[in-house]
Amino acid sequence: MTGLQWGYGEDNGPSEWHIDFPIAQGSRQSPINIVTSDAVYDPDLLPLSICYDSCTTLSIFNDGHSVIVEFDDVDSKTELTPRFQFLWMHFFKALPCCRKYLSGLFKRQTSTRQPGVIQSGPLQVPYRLKQCHFHWGGKNTHGSEHTVNGKSYASELHLVHWNAVKYKTFAEAAVAPDGLAVIGIFIETGDDHPGLHQLTDAFYMVKFKGSKAVFPGFNPKSLLPKSLHYWTYPGSLTTPPLYENVIWIVLKEPIKISQKQMHRFRLLLFSNEDEDRLPMIDNFRPPQPLKGRKVRASFCE
Repeated sequence: MTGLQWGYGEDNGPSEWHIDFPIAQGSRQSPINIVTSDAVYDPDLLPLSICYDSCTTLSIFNDGHSVIVEFDDVDSKTELTPRFQFLWMHFFKALPCCRKYLSGLFKRQTSTRQPGVIQSGPLQVPYRLKQCHFHWGGKNTHGSEHTVNGKSYASELHLVHWNAVKYKTFAEAAVAPDGLAVIGIFIETGDDHPGLHQLTDAFYMVKFKGSKAVFPGFNPKSLLPKSLHYWTYPGSLTTPPLYENVIWIVLKEPIKISQKQMHRFRLLLFSNEDEDRLPMIDNFRPPQPLKGRKVRASFCE
C-alpha cells in the first residue's frame, strides 16, 4: 500500500494505514466509542450555534472514498471584475452621466457571500463550513464511524469546518493543531427524509470515482436533528492523513432516512468507469483507543 492508494479493503484498509501514516497509532485518533457512563457533563459547555442559512453549495463529487458536497467558504466581501474596475476608475468621477449606469453595474458585478458557520459549544472562535461527506455500511447494522456504548448506526454524516479566524485558507487550517471542527451526525433507517432527496437524486452524476458535478441550492441545515445536544472530544481526521487537529462534536440525536435512500448510497462505486465495479460500502474506520482523553457532554443524562 502507498499513501495514494489507501482505501477500505483488506490490503489497504484502516488496519494497514499505520504503514504509511504512523500517526494512525497516535494519542488522539478518531473515531471513538462513546461510553455514555464515562462521558462527563460539563455545565460550562455552551449550546452549539449553527448558521447555515446563507451557505452556498458548489459541487458534489465522488473522490473514491465517499460522496462529498463542497461549499463556498469565502467570507462576505465585494469582488469587482477587471472590466468594472476599469470603468469605475476612468469614467465614474470624470463623467457624471455614467454614474447611474455604473451604479447599476456595481450591484450586478459584486457578490456578497456568507459561508456556513458554527460557533459556541466547545469552540473558542467561529469555524466555517467547507464540506460534508458520509460514511456507511453494506448493511444497516453498521456504517457509522463513531459508536455509542458499542452501538453502530447505518451511516454517519460529517460536516467539516475550519478555523477561518486564525488561518487564511482551509488548506492552511487542515494541518494546524486547532484548524478543524467536525460535526458528526448519526443516521439510522426509518422514515423517508425529505431533506436528503436533493442529494440522493444527484448521485447518478457521481456514481464513479473521480466524477464531479455542479450542485447548487443544497442546504445542510435540512439534515440537522431537532436537538443539538452533543458530546465533544479532541480527535483526528478519520481518513488519511489522519491529522490530530479536530475538535469533534458528535450530536446525540440521530436522523432517520428511508431504506430506499440508504440504498442510493450503496449504488455509488469506489471504482472509476474503466475499472471493475466495486460498490462503495463499508467506508468507515472502526473506533480507536481513547488513550486517556475525556469525552464531555453538553447535557446531563
